[in-house]
Amino acid sequence: MVNIIKFQSQLKKLLLSRPYDSRWGVYRAFNYRRNVLETYIDNDLKDTVKSVFDKYGSTINDVVKINALHDIYNFFSRFYKDGDFVATIKKVCVNDDVELIWANKGQYYVKSLKDGQREKDYFIHKDLNNYLKKQLESFIKDEILSLDLLADDIKREENIKCANLIMEIGTEIIDTISLFEEGHKKFWLKKKFILKTEYIITSDNIPKELLSTILKNRMQLNEWKEFGFRIPTSTRKLEKAKLPVDTRYYDREFKEGLLEKLCRDHNLDDIIDGIIIKGENWETLNLLMNRFEEKIKMIYIDPPYNTGKGEFIYRDSFSHSSWLTMMDNRLRLAKCLLVDDGVIFISIDENEVNHLKTLADDIFPVFKEYFIWLQSAGINYGDITVLNEFLLSYSKSDEFRFSLKGERREVTSRITKVKHRRFQINFPKGIRYNGDNASFVRKVGGPREPINIISEKMVFKNGVLADDVVLEAEWSSPIIIQKLLKGKPAYDKRGQEYVEIFFSKSGVPQYRKINQAIQINNILHSRICGDSKRATFQIRDLFGGDVINNPKPVELIYYITKISTSPKDDCYILDYFAGSGTTAHAVMRLNKEDGGKRKFILVEKADCFDTVILPRIKKLAYSSEWKKGKSLSAEGISGIYKYHHLGQYNDALDNVVLNNITEKKHDKHNFIKYYISNDGNLTKDFIRINMKRFYNPFSCKLKTYVKSIGDFEEISVDVIETFNYLLGLKQNKYKVRYNGKEKYLFILGKKDGSLSVM
Repeated sequence: MVNIIKFQSQLKKLLLSRPYDSRWGVYRAFNYRRNVLETYIDNDLKDTVKSVFDKYGSTINDVVKINALHDIYNFFSRFYKDGDFVATIKKVCVNDDVELIWANKGQYYVKSLKDGQREKDYFIHKDLNNYLKKQLESFIKDEILSLDLLADDIKREENIKCANLIMEIGTEIIDTISLFEEGHKKFWLKKKFILKTEYIITSDNIPKELLSTILKNRMQLNEWKEFGFRIPTSTRKLEKAKLPVDTRYYDREFKEGLLEKLCRDHNLDDIIDGIIIKGENWETLNLLMNRFEEKIKMIYIDPPYNTGKGEFIYRDSFSHSSWLTMMDNRLRLAKCLLVDDGVIFISIDENEVNHLKTLADDIFPVFKEYFIWLQSAGINYGDITVLNEFLLSYSKSDEFRFSLKGERREVTSRITKVKHRRFQINFPKGIRYNGDNASFVRKVGGPREPINIISEKMVFKNGVLADDVVLEAEWSSPIIIQKLLKGKPAYDKRGQEYVEIFFSKSGVPQYRKINQAIQINNILHSRICGDSKRATFQIRDLFGGDVINNPKPVELIYYITKISTSPKDDCYILDYFAGSGTTAHAVMRLNKEDGGKRKFILVEKADCFDTVILPRIKKLAYSSEWKKGKSLSAEGISGIYKYHHLGQYNDALDNVVLNNITEKKHDKHNFIKYYISNDGNLTKDFIRINMKRFYNPFSCKLKTYVKSIGDFEEISVDVIETFNYLLGLKQNKYKVRYNGKEKYLFILGKKDGSLSVM
């Protein structure tokens, strides 16, 4: 006799997750999935099995039925355990010479979840239905209808009937469980709402008529005092300063009036120097796509190195498969954001560099360089101290070229050379001396390269040579010396320019020239690009202590930005693992030095967004020089920066109304189809959005779960900014108008090159 109850029990152990105590986000969705699937297995599946068995009637015996159910269980046990999909590696054939395959390929990495005392990665399969059906076909072909099993005439007939049972029942189970996965995927792909938008605007950019309001705002003044800023005593002094004004301390009317005034003479998006977004990076890149597709000039990311040491603000102990899935999902979106002549740099160490190189080779068309970043102090790995990290760089096309031939630096060099012929040269008065007052007689220089003073003596006053002097030495190049003394341009054999001749403090004449390497070196030395130790001191100088682990030095990102962009570029630099905000710091510094108009976009989901990144930008706006948490000057960096808080996947799930399945009456043969439509879309009976929340765009709210209070609370949604990104609208003008008590907000901008009004 066929024991269907046993089959149901076995299937429940595979497909049903344990019930979760949490009632928010994915846990709420998991519990709902469990309840629906349990009801399906108890009712619909039982009837399906009986119906399929009845269809074949007496042509199949109990042995075939039992074997079919056992094989179905055996098949699903390869892919499910305790309600979780278990990724496996199975590749039949590929056309390429080399292909990187890993267990979770073809899935979305969503997040890491706490499951009791353990932490597990949560994935959503991109096409679970087709994947499982292909695997089921292979299972039947390889294990039920193999040539060995078909050799026996009697067994051949039984196995063909068994295969039919497996295909029909297995296909229905696959259709059912994959519908839930499809539902989760739709919510993951859904572009999320912006919950909050604020601006950081230096006071020199604030319209004069609003300055008095700022000086009266107690919360703003307290923040300036907390950061150690000198608070102006008048609007005139405030106007000349570069104090960062944060609009979160002001009401909606003030902010709307401020934005309208800012874009009277300029387009709003053109004057914004940076965008900072608090949100999960894949979801943020997904939201940015309509607005910034093929508009990003350079991307720099510093992802988790997957060392397993837990020293980073991100989870740093993924399995290789999870790490690759996380990187693959995000790099493919990043590629779409790059312009054709754009470039991406990825920091990594030896733990994942080989996997990353193979993955990135598959995503990006052009590999540019394998940079080796040298550290002054290494990391101990057993018997070996590692003194370097890596930067992999890629572009979308051959159009990208590094914008400099090398790093231009002023250097000094010797003017004499051993075993050269001795000459006497007259050095005219007025040549710069690297000191104040001094007098030398007979000779200067060392014993190997002495320089004889032919004149009576050589005198310097007030930092210059007081009188002409004749010197005799083995000059390295008398022709170049004569050109420089006559004010003519001079170059060495490599085309590097000599700037001047000057006297050192010891009275020795020297060259000063521009040293420019012929090519960019793929070895990034710490003296040019900084190192981890330098980065730590930079954070300490800004904040007065260690506020974040493992930051990157400003010099590193400054350097790669400089060789990848031009001051003439009105371009965007993206960093979606923003960490401490070093990319913003580097762009701000570089723009200040060369007058560039580069803009940055930072994405970060961790608490350091509020505790490190925003304060760092505010501090740099006020002063570009800091020591031990105190500013050394008030020479800041003028700018306007916009920041957002983005809704999350959990927020989307929390705002779905899930009907109580026990309240629904259903046809037992069509239970699952009552909740999920045939095309895989979730029906209104399964879930629905409460559209009443969106009737008033100025007071739209969503509920979100707050861990600290253990309950839900309603939060505001920025519908205006959300739709700007959804439409891909470049904002030009911002206007508020009233018709009686009715308020209207107009956004004028450009979409696909055409003028648009929202």
